[in-house]
Amino acid sequence: MQAAEQLAMVWSLRSRSVLMSLRSARVNIVLPGARETSCEFTMAFVMLSGYPMRTISIVLVLGASNLFFGSYSLVHRFFIGLERLQYRSISIIVEKVFLAAVGIGLLLLGYGAFEIAVAMLLAMALNCFVSLNFLRRIIPIKLAALKPSSWPDKAPAYGSLAT
Repeated sequence: MQAAEQLAMVWSLRSRSVLMSLRSARVNIVLPGARETSCEFTMAFVMLSGYPMRTISIVLVLGASNLFFGSYSLVHRFFIGLERLQYRSISIIVEKVFLAAVGIGLLLLGYGAFEIAVAMLLAMALNCFVSLNFLRRIIPIKLAALKPSSWPDKAPAYGSLAT
């Protein structure tokens, strides 16, 4: 009787986590910040499902690569808005060529899924950094151009009660 109750409890937890994962996938389209929530639900599902540690590690690496995906996706939206699609194309080509070269090399050397997931993470990070570099060319930000106020001596000190 105890084993049946434990099995029912585990099944209930698994089905709830699947349901939450499906709900978060639906909400992910609508709400900002839901991508992080869906990653959390996915990790919870993988942990509760009893997958081996290798699979959990792969899901963790692919979840981390989603952070780079979100970042370069945002930068690519800037490129689309500014009508500089050549930068977006170059970034994607760099990512795909890197992933193809490194992925094929890893497969030929006999590596497995975890190493391919790490290669995907590195390819997405490369795309993110290339995209940010192109964005700096389009929108230059010079910190030296930010000058303090011309009247700092007349400004009240922070925390003082003087008017």
